[in-house]
Amino acid sequence: MWARQLMRVCPGLAQMADIDNLKIIHVAGTKGKGSTCAFAESILRHHGFKTGLYTHPSVVGITSLGLDHTRLLGSSVQEIAWQKAGILKRGCPAFSLPQPDRGLEVLWERARERGCTITLAPPLQTYEWDVPHCRLGIPGEPQLANASLALQLCKTWLAKHCSRASAASKKQATKEAAERVWFERHHLPVIARPFSITKLMAKGLEQCRWPGRCQVVPAGPGLTLYLDGAHTEDSINCCVRWWREAAASEQQALGTKVQVRRMLLFNCIGDRRPEILLSYLADELFHTALFTPNRLTIDKSPYSGGETPSLPLRESAVNRDLEGLKADCNDAPFASF
Repeated sequence: MWARQLMRVCPGLAQMADIDNLKIIHVAGTKGKGSTCAFAESILRHHGFKTGLYTHPSVVGITSLGLDHTRLLGSSVQEIAWQKAGILKRGCPAFSLPQPDRGLEVLWERARERGCTITLAPPLQTYEWDVPHCRLGIPGEPQLANASLALQLCKTWLAKHCSRASAASKKQATKEAAERVWFERHHLPVIARPFSITKLMAKGLEQCRWPGRCQVVPAGPGLTLYLDGAHTEDSINCCVRWWREAAASEQQALGTKVQVRRMLLFNCIGDRRPEILLSYLADELFHTALFTPNRLTIDKSPYSGGETPSLPLRESAVNRDLEGLKADCNDAPFASF
């Protein structure tokens, strides 16, 4: 609403009806939201659909829950699960990854309150693959679970909205609904059935891209950037494991005689504790560590309902710092950070 007021745009009834007819997948969680959406978007795009991002879902996904934004969401996984479950909609099927502590129990309770089902995504290795040696487009161990969640979301969406959905898949959905009744009667978690991955699904997973998540960027002769936006203890632990593997692979390709200078570039914003996140990096071999401060200002907007923090970046300063890093790498044939 505030966007229309700001832009002075008033859509007609026809446009409003078009919005109501959108077929949406809605994803919440602490970690993996962007990756899961990226996988799902890529899968559906490779099926020939036009994709976008909106807020009225046909199917709901909840990724891994963890302690993040605790000032707003709560100090326990249970409290955060209660907040994230706010996206559950009556009659809208939901899928979740396995959750820690009592997080899953809270999701089930909220699903019963809202009149919807919630199903766990199975491990990725339990699926059947029509295409051998499919490699996920987003690297990192957590993406195995995120890809499985995306597959379940897309399968449900395709069965509901795609006229090309086979009669066998619709029959399978009826069978799964009957099984759900038995599991729920015995108070057991309902785990989605793995299925055969089609060539289009595999292509969507393989060609998916999500910048800033376990991303390797060649930044010029002798300089490689390893980028990741890890912001919780679990995610930075996974980031470290990915970086070790990726850096070791680069070192092996260069040969043992090539000297590599490793640099850490670290930034932390919000109410997160940088000393805890940095503790996971303490055992890594970095020749240099650089810490970037935040230039914080407060923007007051009548449309934001309060004060909004702003972190402006000056392109000239960033370019100057990057040139300085390249100059610092002159002592070594190759550098990575």
